[in-house]
Amino acid sequence: ALVVLSSWPDQTGEGTLGLRGLTVDGQTDTEFGTAGWVESADSRNVVATPTGFVTHGFGAMASFDVTGTPDSGFASASPLNVTSVAADDDGRLLVGGVSDGMHYAVQRLHPDGGLDGTFGTAGTLSILLPPFAGKDAVIYDLRSMGDAGGVAVGSSNVGGLSENIPVLIRFDTDGEVDAGFGSGGLADVLESGELGGVDIVRVQSDGRLLVVGYLHEGGFDTTPLLLRFNPDGSPDTTFGANGRFELAQFPRDIAIDAGAERVLVLADQEGGQGGVLLTRIWL
Repeated sequence: ALVVLSSWPDQTGEGTLGLRGLTVDGQTDTEFGTAGWVESADSRNVVATPTGFVTHGFGAMASFDVTGTPDSGFASASPLNVTSVAADDDGRLLVGGVSDGMHYAVQRLHPDGGLDGTFGTAGTLSILLPPFAGKDAVIYDLRSMGDAGGVAVGSSNVGGLSENIPVLIRFDTDGEVDAGFGSGGLADVLESGELGGVDIVRVQSDGRLLVVGYLHEGGFDTTPLLLRFNPDGSPDTTFGANGRFELAQFPRDIAIDAGAERVLVLADQEGGQGGVLLTRIWL
């Protein structure tokens, strides 16, 4: 079965955001929630867990079982303004978001939402921004890598709109930065002197990392990019042009196929016509 974020018309005819259950052939799963629907107005993302799924949005988190029933025993102890959640194989939740603006922060929660004190310091990995990296540090996406720890992407702002320094962050299962990755656990997403941003990170089966970001070209002009990095944080120069591939549209999401030989990129259709653009790229 599948669970997707969807807009559902309410009694006034306006759209109400929530979760829709689908069968594997794309039909409404009537055993999910109420006739296939669970209202969840604060949800902006949904993440699968071993026992169901977790939603988050506007800093709020909620947990559900596979039938769409809310988990009344779940209560997030994270003080972060949550922007990203990922689950590991044990059902623990990696949480990224906004901390104090001067630190990148990743936390690990138990399945019931309590802070996992064995991760980092009292459940939190906190990384001070490097010199000249600006402020307003935010984690935008993260992924568990099982026994290898996890990876996150984030950025800090050094000026105006889109003038950010995006980074990749690797950490181990104990919540310590991986000193062998990039420079002290952080790797630059763009080249020296370039500004832009980052939105998505995915992990290939061989440990290489796919990142969706963008390059700030000046003014309001930006170029969306798909970039690939080696497991040590260095750009994979065998991919695209020196590790980067220019995209036609800004992606909403990407997915690597089971063989890790190609990636599907989902984006809005050009011109804002309400459609979607699905692109397949060989890796």
